[in-house]
Amino acid sequence: MELRVPVPATPDGKVNQRCPSPGCRPAVFQVGSALEERAGADPALLRRAPDPGQTICPYCGQMSPEADFDASEDFEASKEQIVWEAQRDVADFVRDTARDFNRRMPCGGFLSVRMEVKENVGPRPAPWREDLLRDLLCDLCGRRYGVYAAVESS
Repeated sequence: MELRVPVPATPDGKVNQRCPSPGCRPAVFQVGSALEERAGADPALLRRAPDPGQTICPYCGQMSPEADFDASEDFEASKEQIVWEAQRDVADFVRDTARDFNRRMPCGGFLSVRMEVKENVGPRPAPWREDLLRDLLCDLCGRRYGVYAAVESS
């Protein structure tokens, strides 16, 4: 069995990324899925061709495997989601057990017993995601990027 929790996304489907390069600033950007149909880029204009499963930082140009760009905040948000789901499942199980127990207990006798459950799970965690200031479309890979600032690379 494999458990997968999707990382939080912005309303238009981009996920947070963080550049692994220590000198990159601001290092935080968002990336969306690639478009289904994309026009081919002129090979003469390309500095480098991305391989499948690779991401390029829009700030410093570092190209690395997609997993290197995973944002640590998203791991924490996923953990919070898993804990909430587990608490919700335990609360549902205890509530159902109490309901079955109460159904089997005789009513109106000398001694009556009733089980009540007070749930204290809380609301579903909702990580806050906002589209960044500029929305860019990569001519090469067709992915949408959200960045804080567009920087000119030399």
